[in-house]
Amino acid sequence: MEKTRLYLVILFFIFGFLMVTGIISGIDTLFWIFFLLMLGSLATLIFYNSNSKIDLINKFIKETDRFILENKTIVSKSSYSDTNLSRIVFDHENKKLIIFKNERTPTSLPYSSLIESELTENGNTLTKSSRGEQVAGAVIGGALAGGAGAIIGGLSGKKTSSDIIKTLQIKITVNDLNSPVHSFYVKDSSNEYTKDSPIYNQLYDSAYEIHKIISLIIKNQDDKLNTVM
Repeated sequence: MEKTRLYLVILFFIFGFLMVTGIISGIDTLFWIFFLLMLGSLATLIFYNSNSKIDLINKFIKETDRFILENKTIVSKSSYSDTNLSRIVFDHENKKLIIFKNERTPTSLPYSSLIESELTENGNTLTKSSRGEQVAGAVIGGALAGGAGAIIGGLSGKKTSSDIIKTLQIKITVNDLNSPVHSFYVKDSSNEYTKDSPIYNQLYDSAYEIHKIISLIIKNQDDKLNTVM
């Protein structure tokens, strides 16, 4: 988007300069006036859409912050998707996590209801943790730069995802017959990233950290149950 706006501005000034200095000849001046007007309109539309997106993000952040404040949620950990229009919040004090999605009612999940956490990439399972069995599935091959993605050991399976990343998702299964599965897309934009890109590494590290937090919550629930038994 930034490059598109830059190119439009450069073209606008180049053609304006050429028309004024008379370098362009043999073409009716009215044509260039019309062309420049159309170019200016397109540039204005792009700038407007960009500002609208920023306004939408700011509105989403304010609404989630207001919900958190009104419901006396204590934010222990908070992460946004790559579009900043989805958010997951952990409240260790009140033992619940909340999933926010733009223009949707927030979903609050008690820690005690969590049964399974699954990290998927392009629909393929990378790692999974469940009640009663802390088992990991397939893993991304190769070391990632820094953070949780740098070292992942003791996990079974083979690499099944492609080099072009379209989706990166946390699937959460809870003990609720009416709504057993909830999703948080760490990458919910239409952009596609390669595995060697810095953006992908950041998104993966964020997704893996979220998955591990949920996995630890599930493990703690298991430990409590075993202690009672």
